[in-house]
Amino acid sequence: MIQLLKMNAILENIKNNLSNYHILNSNFRERYNEIEENIKSAVVISIDSEFSGLSFASKFKNSLFHRGPDRYEVIKKNVDNFLIIEFGLTTFHFNRDENKYEAHMYNFFIFPRPIASVDTKFACQASSLQFLSKCSFDFNKFVYEGIPYLNEEQERVLRSELVEGKLFQQVERNVAFDDEKIIVRKVVAGEREELISINGNYLERDILDYFLGFTKIFRLLVSSKKPIVGHNLFIDLMILYNQFYEPLPDNYSVFKKKINTLFPKIYDTKYISYELRKVLKKEDAWESNMLLDLYNYFAEGRGRESNLYRPDVKLWKQSVDQLDPDILVHEAGWDSYICGYCFLQLGHYFASATYGLDAYRRPLTSTEHINSVAKFANKVNVVRASIGYVNFAGDDPPSNRPQILLVKVKGNCSISSLEVAEMLAKYCSVDTKPLNNKSVLVAVSNFSCARQILRDFLKHEKYRVSLYHPFRDSTIIRGVLWSGLLISGGLCIGAFIQKLLK
Repeated sequence: MIQLLKMNAILENIKNNLSNYHILNSNFRERYNEIEENIKSAVVISIDSEFSGLSFASKFKNSLFHRGPDRYEVIKKNVDNFLIIEFGLTTFHFNRDENKYEAHMYNFFIFPRPIASVDTKFACQASSLQFLSKCSFDFNKFVYEGIPYLNEEQERVLRSELVEGKLFQQVERNVAFDDEKIIVRKVVAGEREELISINGNYLERDILDYFLGFTKIFRLLVSSKKPIVGHNLFIDLMILYNQFYEPLPDNYSVFKKKINTLFPKIYDTKYISYELRKVLKKEDAWESNMLLDLYNYFAEGRGRESNLYRPDVKLWKQSVDQLDPDILVHEAGWDSYICGYCFLQLGHYFASATYGLDAYRRPLTSTEHINSVAKFANKVNVVRASIGYVNFAGDDPPSNRPQILLVKVKGNCSISSLEVAEMLAKYCSVDTKPLNNKSVLVAVSNFSCARQILRDFLKHEKYRVSLYHPFRDSTIIRGVLWSGLLISGGLCIGAFIQKLLK
């Protein structure tokens, strides 16, 4: 009990230290100019999000069969009704003389506010809320003090209702905005002109500005065109787009192009860390690519090859020594900070390799840090899929997984995907889906596992396992091909007969 009280006291102290970074509806207008200036002057900006939920049904899950369009479609079905309820943003500013990055961290609580016909409906998932509660998420701040927002469609509706005079008008204007409340009543005929003559259109602009809220931060990020950094941020990008911009497009390629237009320089520390780990010596590599593990690796000064002139990264007006990363993890503001911290350290690793001996003679610049990872720009990690990443600036890569396996049952028995999945689970991570009642397709996580399965089932008495060839093994594809051949053959014969008749 005493230990628990001590932990609660430590947690409370840490949270109080971070209270200055919490951006709420009550201080958003006051802090906006500061945030705007820091976004405009940053060399890089890192982000992180916490959501009201992630999935509606168990059948919508990540799969080793997924390519980019498949994963997009699955996530789209799941995220349409979920919201970002906490958004972390950290801006990094480089001081070349001190070889130091100064970080300004912000933690936004976001809540949709109803006005007139704009009344957002959203879903919550019990497991997500339970997870957030374990991480000491402040639900009162979310509901009572969350910052409003509008996507583009909602803004058009609100503007229209303001212009047409259908919207409720504010009374006691100054008191209302000081208290972050709006007192409203319906405008009667002829009163609109009188109100405009007294207040001009400032009232409408103030109402619109208030309800745009966090959307203005989203638009600052878009207009800044600064490098945006996240960790495993594919879902973050989809929900950001859906919540603050417009409904997600049905077409995956359209979504990629639009994201690339909004944010032309995206970096994913999860993907970059995988790439760097490939070239590190085993003793110099980190244990896992989870964000906190990656942060602890760099914060402890590990990684011998790039310690020389490694840049210092410090929170503005805050000592990191007073903070406990293990307690703060999954607070969006803190996670955005440690994500940006890791990005800059990863950049220094690659810059040290790029500039060779020159990197041992002098501190490197922020431009050199960022340019050294330019080849990883717009490549966002995809968890448990056929491809390793989504490329927002071009075509996705080919599959980096083994060829799909085909498991057939011998004799007259039928076969199920679950049966095959349970049978092969001892080898490695696999996903299955039925081809027909006697065959199941198997996606395997790595090549050594695929080879082992093929060897072990070479003379199996019940199952035959082989590499899957769509043209040979799929009755649907074979049917389509034969239909195409018959049609094309018929057309050729028809053309030949017509030629003879001329």
